Amino acid sequence: MNKCPICNTLNEAEANFCTSCGQKLNIVSIEQNKNYRTVRKKKKSKVEKILIAIISILIGVSVIYFTMSIREVIIETSKQVKESIESGVNKSQVDDGLKPIEGVEESQEPKEDKEMDYIVDNSMVPFNLELSAKKRWVWFSVAKDGKQKDYVLPVSNGRIDTKVYLPFNVGDYVVTVYTSTLEDASGTYFVHKKYNVRNNDARDLTFLLPDTYVESDSEEIIQLANSIVAGIQTDYEKTLAIHDWVSANIAYDTDAYFSNNIKEYSALETLRGRKAICNGYANLTAALNRAIGIRTKIVGGTATTENRSESHAWNETFVDGRWVIQDTTWDSGFVDYNNNKFVPGLTHDYFDANEQVFSQSHSKENEK
Repeated sequence: MNKCPICNTLNEAEANFCTSCGQKLNIVSIEQNKNYRTVRKKKKSKVEKILIAIISILIGVSVIYFTMSIREVIIETSKQVKESIESGVNKSQVDDGLKPIEGVEESQEPKEDKEMDYIVDNSMVPFNLELSAKKRWVWFSVAKDGKQKDYVLPVSNGRIDTKVYLPFNVGDYVVTVYTSTLEDASGTYFVHKKYNVRNNDARDLTFLLPDTYVESDSEEIIQLANSIVAGIQTDYEKTLAIHDWVSANIAYDTDAYFSNNIKEYSALETLRGRKAICNGYANLTAALNRAIGIRTKIVGGTATTENRSESHAWNETFVDGRWVIQDTTWDSGFVDYNNNKFVPGLTHDYFDANEQVFSQSHSKENEK
């Protein structure tokens, strides 16, 4: 309000003359107007300034790290593309990170010997590959006439030295090598190179060849198999002797089972550790039989008891013109689920079992 200096009448702040006496009034300054409120810009404290600086630095570091990560991915992909182009592999296969796909048929047109990378007479190709230090796994995909077999192996110090077997008898194969930089074997694999291989081995080696987890060509396995069957004449008695040795000498790995630390046990790992779960029993049984020339399948499926149903592995051996069923795991004893321990005890309940009776507890899903 604007007060008249003559009559003390309160007038509106914007009035130029007093409404009572007509006296000219002074204009009220902003500071004199009690209803006026000033809003000043608040100054930032030192703490706020420091926090803003820290946040700005963190954002900058994150941007730099993200940029470097993208750069590494681009460089790695470029290397993969370069390797594949040099190896004659289609670039799109590398960019897509394809895995071996079951059922993909390679061209079956006859090739000249000079077009072959390998020509073998024993159903086996030795691979000695130099890889980058970042490679962790190699996936060999062996294909012939629409059939496919895969081998996944770890890389050691940038090298892979192994034997890849040709399981589909005589003929032309395509062996595709894939690599991965991941710590775990699962995940994306990139094409490294493709090899044309001719196998001139006319023998039928179905269910006789070694495998990634069935090292039937190992001297350790061969010597043990020969010692088990020494003096035995028939194949039926030989496979029974192998069944008895495995069931009597391998314990069920209850620590792995009850901790859910389930993995694939190779034949050699099972033999050396003297314990495994069902796949180790089956792999060792197959390796010992194959080492002495008895065709042996590793059968995968489901086993059912009164209380549970779970994945399981067992074997079938070909003797006397027929396939003999055997489950060396179930014939080795039983698991005491109340005390989480294995109780050993050799039986023959699941050796050469009646197929109809066996199928009541075992459901077959695949074989290899």
